Amino acid sequence: METKKGPVEIKPYERGFHPLYLWGVVYVLLTYLYPFLPAIVSEDTVIGGVLSLVCMCVPLILLAVNTIIAIRGRYMLDRIYFLNTALIIKYGLIPFYLIGGLLILLFALLTFTPVVIMIFVGPAAVIMLSVLGWISMVGSAPLILVYLYDSVKAGRYKKAFAVCIGIMQFFFGLDVLGAVISTFREKRLVKLTIGIFVGLLLLLLGLIAWLVLLFTGA
Repeated sequence: METKKGPVEIKPYERGFHPLYLWGVVYVLLTYLYPFLPAIVSEDTVIGGVLSLVCMCVPLILLAVNTIIAIRGRYMLDRIYFLNTALIIKYGLIPFYLIGGLLILLFALLTFTPVVIMIFVGPAAVIMLSVLGWISMVGSAPLILVYLYDSVKAGRYKKAFAVCIGIMQFFFGLDVLGAVISTFREKRLVKLTIGIFVGLLLLLLGLIAWLVLLFTGA
């Protein structure tokens, strides 16, 4: 494995635990928890109001932290660490996006109900959930982009391929696909990736079967 030149000479990638992976787990946990944080923070005081606002800005804060880690860390860490951490985030957030997608669909459908207030609440909820979800998704993009940049410099990827994978990081679904393609190209975590998608496929088939039984009254 190649090493990078910078302010610090780094060691080659080594298998096993790395502290950066722990940050990936923290990122996932905070993303799941932040929608509930404002509910447990009292807004009766100025401090409470500020904390509530901070809670709502968690996706932006996580994006900023990942950007700093990517910029500063690329001179100290091998590129594979960034890929692995991004995979932890992306795979860990798959249920989050599935739930968010269902909620967006629900609010979109409620917009067309006879309840007048839903004409205003529905679109607002759809926009808010979409924006927050997109920011959470883009939060891992700096890690992937640094990985791609260093891969091109190391001669592992063609520039056109890296640009395509980089662009995919800004679109729902395609961001995970781009990470999966990179995983197979690196021949890392392949079994885990296959296992996750087989599990998701079985879950999807089970959901379809349940909906069919629900609407057919079987």
